[in-house]
Amino acid sequence: MTVFRTNAIVRPALLRHVLGVAVLAALVLFASSPGSARTSLEKMNDLDVLELINDSKGKVMVINFFASWCGPCRLEIPELIEIREDFSGDAVTVVGIAVDDTEPALRRFSRDMGFNYPVYMGETSVSRLFNIEGVPMVLVYSPQGKLIDTQVGYRPGHVREIVEENLPQ
Repeated sequence: MTVFRTNAIVRPALLRHVLGVAVLAALVLFASSPGSARTSLEKMNDLDVLELINDSKGKVMVINFFASWCGPCRLEIPELIEIREDFSGDAVTVVGIAVDDTEPALRRFSRDMGFNYPVYMGETSVSRLFNIEGVPMVLVYSPQGKLIDTQVGYRPGHVREIVEENLPQ
């Protein structure tokens, strides 16, 4: 058996690990605080989104595809923030997916909008899978995981109406 003496290497590695865990814990606490922006610059691909939909069975799932440069998106997002505030997380899940955005633009936009639900950067596979030809685009899934509404463009109050009609019993 060979014994390696790596104390000089292990200690800095251990320190990096501990600091990494501390930073991750701080981010989780920040993200779970009420009213905080939960923007993740993590990219989501088509399979990630399908997994989110599957994991949300039992709840109404609202997925908003948007872009920071989109004027109608800026009108729609406050309504989605309000929906997230008004309904229990056990009944409704809201997720935003930025398409055709850069990391710095999404970071600024998120700060300006004050998201209270998770927001991710969508990879091109997401746009292809969901056939996103314009933004804003909202998909609403029933608690059974069935697509019940697709909205392209902004229609004031429409998403709330669909959510209210389909709340789990």
